Amino acid sequence: MEVEALIVGFDEKIPHIYEVDKYGSIRCYNDVGFAVIGIGGWHARSRLMQFGYVNTLPYMAALAAIYAAKRAAEIAPGVGKAQTDIKLVFRDTNETLYPHVHAKLKELYERFEKEQTERAIALIAELSQFSYAAKPEVQQPDQVALPASSHDGRADSEASGSGTQESAEHKASEAS
Repeated sequence: MEVEALIVGFDEKIPHIYEVDKYGSIRCYNDVGFAVIGIGGWHARSRLMQFGYVNTLPYMAALAAIYAAKRAAEIAPGVGKAQTDIKLVFRDTNETLYPHVHAKLKELYERFEKEQTERAIALIAELSQFSYAAKPEVQQPDQVALPASSHDGRADSEASGSGTQESAEHKASEAS
């Protein structure tokens, strides 16, 4: 049986976060400020790192980041979507997040996701329009003039020494 666990608590006034992985290895995550487990753990960890989560974040920012990380983890098969349980661990006690706070958190996250998706679609459309409008004219093969090269890689006129002055004069007259 593969079991993982998070152990969270306080030692006097110092919070601790430990992970016990499926092999029985124990890791301390006090310095990081978070740990994740489960099949969606990779997704949750990624979201927290993208957010810049640190253990000194203000409470509401930390709550929003952790909730978003759990919701990101739902992309993994087997991660529950119906319920997100949030436990707050304090020095002397632990509590379940108040239902009205949880409901507001869910509402704001869903609005954020919708707006983020709409913004991504708009930016992709803008990039597509820019890409098509900025496309340089494609030269036809007969319009592309490449210098003929000699065996040492220099253009023929440079290799032979002839026509160099004439080419420079011709180019100067075209420019004026």
